[in-house]
Formats: sequence, C-alpha cells, structure tokens
Amino acid sequence: MYKDKSMKIGIALGGGAVLGAVHLGVLQALEEHDIHADMLTGTSIGAVIAAQYAFGLKPNDIKERIQKMDWWDVSKFAWSNKNGLLNNHDMQDFLQEQIGDVNFSDAPIPLAFVATDLCSGKKIILDQYSVAEAAMISSCIPALYSPHERNGKLLVDGGLVENVPISPLQQWGADFILAININGAPENRKPDGMLDVLMSSFDIAIDAHTRGQLQQADYVVQLNLSHYSRTDPGNTAALFEEGYNICKQQMYAIEKALHRQRKKPLRKLRRIAQDWLSS
Repeated sequence: MYKDKSMKIGIALGGGAVLGAVHLGVLQALEEHDIHADMLTGTSIGAVIAAQYAFGLKPNDIKERIQKMDWWDVSKFAWSNKNGLLNNHDMQDFLQEQIGDVNFSDAPIPLAFVATDLCSGKKIILDQYSVAEAAMISSCIPALYSPHERNGKLLVDGGLVENVPISPLQQWGADFILAININGAPENRKPDGMLDVLMSSFDIAIDAHTRGQLQQADYVVQLNLSHYSRTDPGNTAALFEEGYNICKQQMYAIEKALHRQRKKPLRKLRRIAQDWLSS
C-alpha cells in the first residue's frame, strides 16, 4: 500500500466513448492500494466519470448507474440544428441527478475538463461554473452531436486537442501524474455500424498527438480494448473488470514510479517552497 501523503497525485482520465467504464475498474484498484487523486481531470467520457468520482461517488456505484444507460438516454435528435445529428443535453441532466447542480468551486479536489473550440482549434480548459454542463460539453463528439456555444466559442469534444488531459495537472503542480489511456490498442477492431465507424475514425485522428502528450505523464496505464465495441454499453461490467485487473497487474510498477518521483530533488525543493509560501 502506498502511504506517502505528501505527494500530490494527479489522475487524468482519457476519452473513448463507452470504453470509459474501464476507468472505474482502474480507480477501484488504485483505491484498494490507498492511491487517491489529489487533483483530477477528464476528457469526454473521462470527464463524465471524473465529475461523479470527484463528488464522492464510488466506482462500483457509478458502474451500476451507467450500465443501465444507452445512447438514447443521453441523446436526442437535433431537429433544428444543422451542425450535428443529435444533441447531448440529457447528459447534463443525468449528471445533475447524480451529483447535483454543483460548480467546480464546490469540488472537494481540483477538477477540470478539456474541450475544443471549433473556430480557433484551440484547447479550452473547463474549470468554472457548472460541472455537469462542462462534462456534457467535453463529451460532445463532433458531427454526431451539435456543438455548444459558450462565451462566444463553439465547443466540442476535448479529445481533438488533448484526449488524456495532462496539462491542467501540470499547471496545478502535481507531483505525480498518472494518465489512463483507454485508446492504447495497436489496432482497432472491425467497426460494427455507422456509429462505430465514426468513433473509430475519431480515435485514429487523435492517436498521434495523444502519444506525444502521454510522454509528459509520470506513469501511463495503457489499455488495449480493441476487442470491445466503442458503442455497446452492455460491456460495462466486463470493462470494469478489465480495468481493475490490468491496474492490479501494474500496481508494483505504479508504486515504484511513485517512490522514484518522491525522491527527485526538484520535487522536494518545490514542495518546501510551496509549504513556505502557504505558511
């Protein structure tokens, strides 16, 4: 069990549609080894999971809720919008039912999501106002869902710019960044239907820059989920077990990386400086 409470651990949950259930198994395994997030970020489905976990819902409880859902529980046809087939406003309603109408300032730990501004192509960090609305925006798959207008920007899924959101954790000064990449498969399974084709294409498009960004993490839990459908919520329980088992298998390596990072001189100096400034 890892016991060093002086280390500020940041955990980044990556996007990947319904494959995101695997995050819950990873979080469950980490909890059992006393490794907890001191700061938490998420993109797309990672934002949906992070929103619930940050406000105290346990991985098993979240699993029970989401395995009863399908696409039509969080999607409606966007009859009057030419920029997407569907809208995902019901995602916000679902999250508000789970965690309440809360803002980021209410989060027990620092929490942030990532979105993409379609007009500028820039990364937008969502860390203010409604948590449920921000998670909905971060999981707005372009072309499938209509973009969301916010502060003069046209926002969609953050996976286009940072599918595993490491940069906010760096800005917050995390001592150890643990990234969970659920798109780590060397190849994709054969798509089954139009939605699966869209999701596979999306993953291929973002894979190259994601691999470069992951080099900024202190440890990456890479998951090969190519044998699972990206669109079938019926695999929730199996994905939970997959994440749990893989994380348990890698626990020695994770704890070793934590101990290695704890001994770095610059980390010690930064912590001393932060403690002095806050005193």
